[in-house]
Amino acid sequence: MNQVVVFYQGGCPACHEYLPRFRRLAVKYRNHLNIQTANLDHASRRIQDTAINYKITAVPTTLMLNSKDELIKRRVGAISDAQIEALLTAAAAQR
Repeated sequence: MNQVVVFYQGGCPACHEYLPRFRRLAVKYRNHLNIQTANLDHASRRIQDTAINYKITAVPTTLMLNSKDELIKRRVGAISDAQIEALLTAAAAQR
């Protein structure tokens, strides 16, 4: 199953605006995708390693990964609702 991961930080104004919109749109894809959010403020070692591996240098960053955790698409910044929808639709459609 493909996955979409959003990396964010609590003190980030763009993240504060983006996350609720992302979560609202992601609800209808939860049966087709593994959807996760990763707070870098309180990151476990696994999340820290993942952020380093995917070279997360700004937040919010949204990644689309295939079932082998290979990067398919990266979107940096608080993207629009239409862009979120397009990303989620593309991730759900890819097998």
